[in-house]
Amino acid sequence: LFDMGGHVIFSHFAFFDQLIDAAVGTGPENWNTLERVSYVWIRDRWVPYPFQNNLYNLDLEDQIACINGVIEATKESARARPEDKPKNFDEWIMRVMG
Repeated sequence: LFDMGGHVIFSHFAFFDQLIDAAVGTGPENWNTLERVSYVWIRDRWVPYPFQNNLYNLDLEDQIACINGVIEATKESARARPEDKPKNFDEWIMRVMG
């Protein structure tokens, strides 16, 4: 087993699922299944992960700020030239999610 952390395989493609089953095997003896329970600490509260799906846990003002951030990031990303790739993870997050 290479990873006991939060890395998971999500697939909706039968060919890929069959490939993984052929490589790893099928059944519970070949797979370690964990229920993911993760939260983001923000504004003095825990917000369930994925954060974007749980904005309703924030105050209305913060919900609006988050949504506006995504809209602005989307516009900026659309305007960016291909050669202006993000230089690091922080720049990528800001470009994609605001």
